[in-house]
Amino acid sequence: MARDRGSDESAGQAVDAVVTTSGAVERMAKFGQHLAGRAELDRSEANGVEISAGIAEKILSAKSLDDVFEASESSLVGGRDLIDVEQRILGFDIRTSDDPEKQNPLTGNTYLVVHAVRLSNGEPFDWNTSATSLVTMLYKFEQLEAFPIDVVIKQKGQSNALTLKRVATRAV
Repeated sequence: MARDRGSDESAGQAVDAVVTTSGAVERMAKFGQHLAGRAELDRSEANGVEISAGIAEKILSAKSLDDVFEASESSLVGGRDLIDVEQRILGFDIRTSDDPEKQNPLTGNTYLVVHAVRLSNGEPFDWNTSATSLVTMLYKFEQLEAFPIDVVIKQKGQSNALTLKRVATRAV
């Protein structure tokens, strides 16, 4: 982050200013290319079959007609639908996207399938995100070998931007 000293440097007042540089965009483009490359590897390993199998399993374990119809319409929930849900993130897979809503050149038109457990009941679940801030945070957590990590998705102020916050540890 660049610092703009303003006109009163003698008073030592510094105003932080966010400066977008072409260098940052170029670095993110390289990051996006890296993610796209990893997505190709992930695709060869998984191919989305596990998502279809999960939906089929929900249908087969349904206890009522309503449950059958609900399960048949299920798909991966998006990160935006999990705001304020405390979860333990175990890891993620990277997928390429043809969905215009998920296409983001900063992340190589990829999205993450995140593997997590709800802290409230221990239920495992998967969710997806293409939000640049979540993708980059999760990628960095992986680099730092921080999984599993307890987090909650939060919305930044009045914007649509999402972020992850650490869940406070609780006394047992």
